[in-house]
Amino acid sequence: MKKQQDIKLSSIIKLVGYSFLIFFTWSYTTSVKSLAQNNAPDFYHYTNETGLPSSYVKGIAQDHYGFVWLATRVSVCRFDGSQYKEFPAFDEKGGPAELLCNRIFTCPDSMLICRTKEERYFYFDFNHECFKSYALLNDIGPTENIEPTAGGYWICKDNNIYFLDSKTALLTDIRKINGFNKIPGDITFQMLFVRGDQLIAITGNICFIASI
Repeated sequence: MKKQQDIKLSSIIKLVGYSFLIFFTWSYTTSVKSLAQNNAPDFYHYTNETGLPSSYVKGIAQDHYGFVWLATRVSVCRFDGSQYKEFPAFDEKGGPAELLCNRIFTCPDSMLICRTKEERYFYFDFNHECFKSYALLNDIGPTENIEPTAGGYWICKDNNIYFLDSKTALLTDIRKINGFNKIPGDITFQMLFVRGDQLIAITGNICFIASI
């Protein structure tokens, strides 16, 4: 009789243990799913029907104030999370200019720059809230690409790479810069990118990656 009671008690203990394990597993799974759902990002679809100048966006950047800037095929606008705002633009003579841009980006010094489809560059004057022609980049002529970096810009043009100093406007061949003087002179560059602290330069069949 006592043996049967012990077996029955053991079965009850196992049943309670299994029930607790199942409950704990269910509670943990539910909590994780709930946490994942609460932390999941919200996605919103913005179009020209919600105020965007054009649904065709060619570039996006965020300035140091946290505003999002969008380069569309008809204009450049600033988005504050609820409303879009466009700003006037002026050419080098002070006349009105159209910003039909295919790129917009920010620089380490917080400057906001956009490039038109004619490869003209404009910077945003935060004090006067307008875009102005950026002579520093416009004066160097056609380029394959321009990447901002601390103190200036890396520029790919004429099958070569240069560093443009934003203070002196001096354009220096990459082979004349310390750390890059071993690059063979017969190599021609087609494109460059800057990703974090790395400079990525592309030739016909070689990819150079260097710390900057």
